[in-house]
Amino acid sequence: MRPAAPAYNGYLIAEASRLATDGTKNACSFLLSRTARAAFAMGHWLIQTYTLPHESGTSLLAAGWEWWGRTRVAPWNTANRKRRDLHPICPKDRWVRIVPELEWRMAG
Repeated sequence: MRPAAPAYNGYLIAEASRLATDGTKNACSFLLSRTARAAFAMGHWLIQTYTLPHESGTSLLAAGWEWWGRTRVAPWNTANRKRRDLHPICPKDRWVRIVPELEWRMAG
């Protein structure tokens, strides 16, 4: 659940990186809401995940997540950090869910 990006605080922010179902109706929304609930129970203030631009995010919306923008394209392989890029190199949509106790404070 720790965020992949080092810029995000792993104690306050959790990250859902994978989700798999057998195709059962509404299973994705159910798992996403339970993942957020578990993260909040462990003391995280926010949970995030990313989707590819061609993915709709319908399950995330149904589970109460918010779209927080699109990332910039940045490969993991750099001159100082040699790595093989095995994931899609494209902008990704960032989705976030905030612990319910904090939502009302941020709305004002």
